[in-house]
Amino acid sequence: MSARAVLAASFFMTLVALALFIVGIIYMVQGEEFTSTALFLGALALTGISWAASRAAAAAAREVPLVRVFEVFTELICPSCGFREVRAFQRGDYVFKPMGRCPRCGEERYISSIFREEKAPRAAREE
Repeated sequence: MSARAVLAASFFMTLVALALFIVGIIYMVQGEEFTSTALFLGALALTGISWAASRAAAAAAREVPLVRVFEVFTELICPSCGFREVRAFQRGDYVFKPMGRCPRCGEERYISSIFREEKAPRAAREE
């Protein structure tokens, strides 16, 4: 049975339990204690079954959240010749940090940007 059908049945059981409760109040006012008690207990039982069914259907319908995984990269650039290099981010990297000599022209190069790229998402339960 699908989660939607279980939720519909649960809603119907709740409506029936409400009707039993109202009829139980009517019998209680008329003095029928045994009948009203039986109707109240039936309404209570239906409410409990309805609650349990709706919780089970909600748990079954819940999707597994995706965990987004990112790789962080640092881009180095030489302002004089335009040489660019992209490498994995290292602790202590920041934009405009001097990064030594350019392998092409020998001038000072700097970190021009730090960016991230998303890996393929995976389900949270795979971890």
